Amino acid sequence: MRVYLELNDQASERFWEITVEGTSHIIRYGRIGSAGQSRAKEFESAAKALRDAQSLIASKRQMGYRDVVARAIAVTPVEPEVLGYEPISEEQRALFTRELIGEETLKFWSDEMPMLLEGLELTGADCPPREDMAVLAQEMETIASWTCPDMQREVQRDGDGLAQRVVYSVNGVPILWLCSGAWNDMGTRRSCIPAMFFGGDESRGEFHLFGHRFVEDFRLVLTRLTRFCAERLPLLRGKRQRTVQDRKIKQVAEANIPMVVENLLAGTGYEYSLKEEAKASVLRIKLGHERDIELNLPHKSFVQRTGDILPTVARVEQLLEALPLPVVLGSKTYDRQADWGEVWYSQGPQVDSFPELFWQARLEAYLMETLFHGNPPKLKQKAPLAEIMAWEFDGLEKDLTTLGQVQYLIGGREVFWVDGDGLNFDLCTDPEPQGMDIWDLADDGNMPPLANWRAFLAGFVPFYRAQLELEPAARLEFEQSVQMQRRGAEELEASVRARFGGGEREWALDLNGTHRNPPGHHLHLKVRGRKTLTLILDHLDVASTLGRIDPTIALVEETIADCKIPFNLFFPLDWGWQSGPSYQL
Repeated sequence: MRVYLELNDQASERFWEITVEGTSHIIRYGRIGSAGQSRAKEFESAAKALRDAQSLIASKRQMGYRDVVARAIAVTPVEPEVLGYEPISEEQRALFTRELIGEETLKFWSDEMPMLLEGLELTGADCPPREDMAVLAQEMETIASWTCPDMQREVQRDGDGLAQRVVYSVNGVPILWLCSGAWNDMGTRRSCIPAMFFGGDESRGEFHLFGHRFVEDFRLVLTRLTRFCAERLPLLRGKRQRTVQDRKIKQVAEANIPMVVENLLAGTGYEYSLKEEAKASVLRIKLGHERDIELNLPHKSFVQRTGDILPTVARVEQLLEALPLPVVLGSKTYDRQADWGEVWYSQGPQVDSFPELFWQARLEAYLMETLFHGNPPKLKQKAPLAEIMAWEFDGLEKDLTTLGQVQYLIGGREVFWVDGDGLNFDLCTDPEPQGMDIWDLADDGNMPPLANWRAFLAGFVPFYRAQLELEPAARLEFEQSVQMQRRGAEELEASVRARFGGGEREWALDLNGTHRNPPGHHLHLKVRGRKTLTLILDHLDVASTLGRIDPTIALVEETIADCKIPFNLFFPLDWGWQSGPSYQL
């Protein structure tokens, strides 16, 4: 079914057309005399498509649209023409297969396409549609009359007999589709922007929109097309064969690499982990000095490189013994914050953070000594609050105004409180001292027995008073340390800018202090082998580390040159380590 309506009033002259085809309908609309735009909609059944179309037609008629005979576009017949170019040979034609020209190879052809389109007037996807559909229809008719000496051509026409699509093939393999319009990102058809799709139909393939030199440009495309493809197909076939070869190598490698690594490392005492990736296996071995070495072993060269694994590991162990500074080495930058050639500043320690830093470690040690006795029991139960509330200890005051909670004070200062789930210290700004969760003890299953609570409470006042005596000296030491760290950071930045600012190598400096793991300032440098070297510099004693930077760089680059297998150095990660001859995928 097809219905064509027009609206003619003082405000506008517009048309609206709907065509129902099976389980879908296509709507075309726009200014009378233009191509307009089109959109398609799919339904579950032909009946639903028809009902929806009838509803839309009724709505348009209520808006004032009237049924008229669709305006036909007349085109002048064109004499057939054989394009004059030298066809490719039969041997070259044999290369055209669906394996080499299709969805799986579109990336290759997309990269090569600029050579085919050189000198053409192509437009962007957002260009406006051409206004005169009759001109485009005549241009499509002209192109549809051309015959190519080495390609088959199929012309697809609409219900009015107008050429809508021309498909070009070699050996039955579609290579190029020419359409009278293209679909935009919203699913609307722009009927007056001619589009060419390479290697697929309108839902796939590399597409290009033509400008107003459409006919001349497309003639150029057709005269170049088969030779353009024939010159590149041998290269593509070689790449595909290598891909198949690599796939086979990987299959063999996946079956044998774990066993080879197991036999190689048996008896060495190394802990290791092996991970399989698409083209390589990644072997990580735990070394001393809190470092892991990572070796990337491509499947196709694995057998040849097997003999170089242990010598590389041994050479890296020598490096770690000799390094003046701890380092991380990798293909990517380790935890870099600063841009290359710049410095990133962490806030660093502040004087007002002293109470937290002072009390945190001390409270943790006291808790382990009294409440947990070095080994927290796994008891999921509530704290014995009723018994605790009844106890009295010299110097430890209680505030019971909050229901279900005991607030303890010393000399009027709130120091900690206990409820049924656990306890919280008021001496720290952080309610959870580092390394121990002392808040939801009941939920975590760490609730101590009653005797431990008594030991904790009975000894807290002497513990607290002993720490108060140490606090003034510790505060002074902390403030001096903060000032020293700030001066050290300034000295390090000046030294790095003077040493590397001239462009000898790329650098970046993170002034981290204690805000990174491991603690320290991180100097990132580009070194040989396309690696990034990160030096961990002592933030508490910058002056002593400055003279070790250049020797460290030299040792690392010398080791990279000595090793036949590229390697990375990292701090240990949880990779599921295996000891002895066992392995894990």
